[in-house]
Amino acid sequence: MKGYTNKVFRTFTGLFVTIGLIVPSTLIAQNSGPSLGVDKKEAAVSDTLDGWNLNLMAGLNGSQNSFNNWSQGGVNSISGTAMTWFEAHYRNDRFGYLFNTNLKYGKARLEGKETRKTSDQLSVKNKFTYDFQDSRFSLYGNVDFSSQFDEGIDYSDSTEPVISRFMAPGFFRQSVGLSYEPLEFLTFETGIGFKQTYMRDTDLSTRYGLDPGEKFRFEAGGVFNVTAEKQIMKNIKYRSSFESFANFQQSFKYTDFEFSNQVVGSINEYINTTFEFVIVYDRDYSSELQIKQMLSAGLQLNIL
Repeated sequence: MKGYTNKVFRTFTGLFVTIGLIVPSTLIAQNSGPSLGVDKKEAAVSDTLDGWNLNLMAGLNGSQNSFNNWSQGGVNSISGTAMTWFEAHYRNDRFGYLFNTNLKYGKARLEGKETRKTSDQLSVKNKFTYDFQDSRFSLYGNVDFSSQFDEGIDYSDSTEPVISRFMAPGFFRQSVGLSYEPLEFLTFETGIGFKQTYMRDTDLSTRYGLDPGEKFRFEAGGVFNVTAEKQIMKNIKYRSSFESFANFQQSFKYTDFEFSNQVVGSINEYINTTFEFVIVYDRDYSSELQIKQMLSAGLQLNIL
């Protein structure tokens, strides 16, 4: 029975993934009108837009330290992070669509140490909305995928075990519900969600709450999300998001959440600095909070 259930849910997941990958290319191919607006908010599609608006950005951040006979000491090091971000907005009357990809990969090398990964992100998001007559309210549907490119290693452990790889885990998420935008920069979402965890490497299954050797798990639950994006100064933008998932079969105190904050300061058209602070709670992986903090500066090129 368990094998049959997993087979059904894998089929269900495949359907949503197919929708998420095919719809963007289909809608773009059908579009013949110009883009009439630029929406700066990732979580919503501007109601002034008619047709398509595309944005593509590539960036490179890095740092380098070198010491020679330096009295205060120090370790020679070099690091770099490459990233690309693509977003497509579509609006046709009350219907809106948003497609977003966020790819990031970075490494660092310290003298006397092997090269180590510092950043790794693979994220694809699809968002469908249909506005009510009061445009502050809308129905929404999300189809998302996230994983990583390279293996992750726990360097705090003397054995340096591998704790993650590409598609181990890979997360597929879908949700439908009601969205409320009381202010131009603030959006709330609540609804029903589905989460699938796929493990390409079953040696890591137990690290993420699956049974030994298990490749797939399906969960259903309630979702509550908050997103905000505000230009706080002429050249400084703040983005924040809170995403939560409460499994219907678990206690509410085990609700998964991710609280992400980013401050971007533009020095000029090509150079910016970014501060990122992320808190994650996922009891399947750990009973403690996961925390990431990054401060970087580098080049950014707006291609579209």
